[in-house]
Amino acid sequence: MLVAKQKEAVMEVRRQLVEAASKENLPIKMSLGRVTAEQLCSYVQLFRDSWEALESHSGVLQLGLAAAQALRHPALPCWDACLAFERLLLQVSQSHSSLICQ
Repeated sequence: MLVAKQKEAVMEVRRQLVEAASKENLPIKMSLGRVTAEQLCSYVQLFRDSWEALESHSGVLQLGLAAAQALRHPALPCWDACLAFERLLLQVSQSHSSLICQ
């Protein structure tokens, strides 16, 4: 989780939550596309009525809530903009160095 890209890490948390809910036969609604904080919270809330399921999967549920909290953080758009700028700089740098080498 710590070394994965943000998108991959959040998708992995969603996958683990879905897998845990499936093991417990909880009524989960799968959705494709971007993972949202609301989606993660709704998956976690599926466990609230089953103490045994909650206890069995507490680690995954904590990850899900932590990821949802991170996705809701007000600084996230700023970090996204910084990462986009970093990617742009790397692309410009790579294309510039390839022109020099030719």
